[in-house]
Amino acid sequence: MKIKNFVLTTAFSLVCLLGCACAKEQPKDSGGSSSDTPVYEETTTIITLNQTSVTFCVGETFTLVAESTVEGAAFTWSIDGDADENIVSIEQIGNTAVITAFTVGQTKLVAAMEQDGCVYFRTVDVTVLEKNEVVFVSDDLGFDEDGYHVRLSTLETEDGDVRSVSPIVTAYKNNAPARYDQMVWTSDNANVVMVTGNKFLAVSEGNANVVGKCVIDGQEYSISVSVEVYRPTITLDEHFEIEIENIADLDVAANISGAARGVFFEGETQMVSVGQYDKSSKKITLEKGSFPKASAQLGENRPLYIETSDARYVVTADVYTKIIQTKEDFESFYILAKQANAHAALWDGYFVLGADIEYNGLYNSKLADHDSLYQAIGDDWHNGGLYGFKGVFDGKGHNIEGISIDKGRDMGSIFGVLHIEGVIKNISFTKASVAANNAFICAAGGGTVENIYIQYDSIGKGTQRYEGETTIVNNFCGSFFSFKEPTLTASISNCVIDVSTAVFDTKNAIKIVGSEYVSKKDVFLIGGTKELQDKSNATHVFSSSVDFADNADAQIRYQAFSDFWSKEQGVPISKAVYQKVCAQDVQIAAEVKQKVTGLAVGTSYALSLNNNYARITCNSEGVSIKGNVITVNKTAQPGVITITATSIFDSSKKDSLQCTVLALDIAQNEALPNTITAFYDRTDNAMCFEELGNEKIADSILYYTNLNGGVAAYADDGLEGTLLAISAQKIYKLTYTSVTKVIDEGEDLHALRRNYTVDSYGIKGCYDGLLGGTFVLISNIDCTGLQLGDTGRYWENSRGFNGVLDGRGYTISNLSVGANGLFGSLSYATIKNVNFANVKLKATEITELGEAQAAYVALFASRAFNSTVENVNIHFA
Repeated sequence: MKIKNFVLTTAFSLVCLLGCACAKEQPKDSGGSSSDTPVYEETTTIITLNQTSVTFCVGETFTLVAESTVEGAAFTWSIDGDADENIVSIEQIGNTAVITAFTVGQTKLVAAMEQDGCVYFRTVDVTVLEKNEVVFVSDDLGFDEDGYHVRLSTLETEDGDVRSVSPIVTAYKNNAPARYDQMVWTSDNANVVMVTGNKFLAVSEGNANVVGKCVIDGQEYSISVSVEVYRPTITLDEHFEIEIENIADLDVAANISGAARGVFFEGETQMVSVGQYDKSSKKITLEKGSFPKASAQLGENRPLYIETSDARYVVTADVYTKIIQTKEDFESFYILAKQANAHAALWDGYFVLGADIEYNGLYNSKLADHDSLYQAIGDDWHNGGLYGFKGVFDGKGHNIEGISIDKGRDMGSIFGVLHIEGVIKNISFTKASVAANNAFICAAGGGTVENIYIQYDSIGKGTQRYEGETTIVNNFCGSFFSFKEPTLTASISNCVIDVSTAVFDTKNAIKIVGSEYVSKKDVFLIGGTKELQDKSNATHVFSSSVDFADNADAQIRYQAFSDFWSKEQGVPISKAVYQKVCAQDVQIAAEVKQKVTGLAVGTSYALSLNNNYARITCNSEGVSIKGNVITVNKTAQPGVITITATSIFDSSKKDSLQCTVLALDIAQNEALPNTITAFYDRTDNAMCFEELGNEKIADSILYYTNLNGGVAAYADDGLEGTLLAISAQKIYKLTYTSVTKVIDEGEDLHALRRNYTVDSYGIKGCYDGLLGGTFVLISNIDCTGLQLGDTGRYWENSRGFNGVLDGRGYTISNLSVGANGLFGSLSYATIKNVNFANVKLKATEITELGEAQAAYVALFASRAFNSTVENVNIHFA
């Protein structure tokens, strides 16, 4: 807007009633003071005009009056700078302007006033006509520089779409109302607009011109109206779920008007035809293969358009590549993911869980294995900016139970490489297991991981190796991005990893969360030893769920989590797991109730429960509790106490244990003359004693306490420590050594060997590695009736036994050994300090057809590599 011939006045001293906000936006000079350049603002708030548009004829005059809410405001009338200055003249009298029409045309006038450095103005549109010209005016029709127009809909709707209009037209001649008998209307396209009397009725989508004619003072005049007929958009209150790999008909409850033209979905660049609508059955029939495959075009609340001749009907739909309902669906969704992208190393699609799944088995990743990626791409196979799963996997709050990842050679994990556009969210995993040299969710890449709950049973177990490597173990083990450093865009947020009941192997350098280089926000670790927590790369660690619930900072963060999480009692748990936990009773382990009948002053004991979501309390002030660890303080008085475990979700579910605080004080038993030795069996998670003659120490011990760092399954072999063994009468000093397995009966010898089948032997990619560990005898063993060694095949040097068997001077008698011996194959193994008596070697083996044939037979193995046998005595039968 340009304003000419406007003289700024500076005499105003009144305050603008609205406050001149525009003055704050004036440019500042170098000294910081306001510029003298005025700021213009068009407003209807403080300025009113008697008329904002004027139509009159050449030679006529018209008076315009401007008023303001600001007392004493002075106006200046002028012709707008962009308008024709030759159409009218202006004679200003105060705030009034008398305009005189000079010639036919259109112009614009401006009434302006100044207030506090702002110039406020309003405009008047002026049209000058020839004298004797007839002007038609109708409130039912629109008017602009192109003439009269109206928009009609093919269908009447509640949203204001109208199908017809009956314009009431007033005629003005020489700027005065003129009478006419009747306006006769005709349409140039009756297929679009039909005219009856003075009613315009929409017929079908398109454009038409309707002309009205009438006679005024003996002369015929006409008015032309441009009519656009459109199809309205009608949103139906219906929502569908579409699985594009399992297309099914959709039933539409609403009434659909007009002839059906098809069903369409919004593609990347245009609308895509995906099916047809049948009015008689009120069904949408979708065409398989018609929907886009890319996850970016799929997902929730996507519009689906039912096109008819009368309208465009819109329904919303959740459109997924696959809704995973079963274990079989879960194992095969990778096939669809690979088909969803033309690039061989990119996998796409939108996948959701439709139910909880009890998997309970080994999951071999088929979505992205190291071998195929490396062969196709090379050393850059883990680049999430170029390769990997770029789709969406939404668990919808469901749970998968019992997945075990145990195939390191194929870069084990569920999703392999995660592309930077990939998203994995809203899913919980219980009874999960991840072996050494593996990741659980994704092994490398980038992308987004959010709202994941993992409850582990086992972490880091095993000795996974690459092909041909017999001694080097890749110490990668965790949940997200553990195999290679992630792409910079990788992020993990609002995740909980619960290891409170997990067994783990500390030697595998466990990174429970994943790489320290990944972006993390509110990733919580629940449980685990201090060593495990220090290596976890979690943002926050807690000893237990109860510890988390009692932490104010954790509660603030947790309450901001999404609705995927149950917020009951402030415990980090997914809704799917919460439902199961609520139905679970609270029980103190039976062996605890049997053994823990007395607690000595100054000792601690870790109480074993079947439910991690229970709060432990005690009725004695002399007993303190942190998590599930009970400590008997020196202030405790001897006597019976009650320890109670109560569900934090349902207080009616509880269990209790009564025991006695013993009148035994560690401080009075510092010398502890009662010293005994034992072995900690990592496989059975048990303390084992040698034969002790008449003193049945193993049966009399109530519990162990004050163990250095605690005893955990899969701890390192050779770990030595001391603990206190508490009986009802004594406190023993117990020295122990951690071993893989204690051999104290014949059946335990099966733990020394693996029976590979022909199939597993022949498959490339079976990289279970050697059977390692330390095995010790704690008694003489009679193997009468036990048969070992019939493997049926020679074992190669990457299989078999590479551990230590220490007989510790004990004797194995009456052992019968068949083909390939006791161990099958030895590689970097040690056999020592053991006696064999009355050994029988079986020189023939029975084939699959039941025939006997000669076999290579040896007591230890058919093959041995770099192994040691020392201080061994053998007596054959």
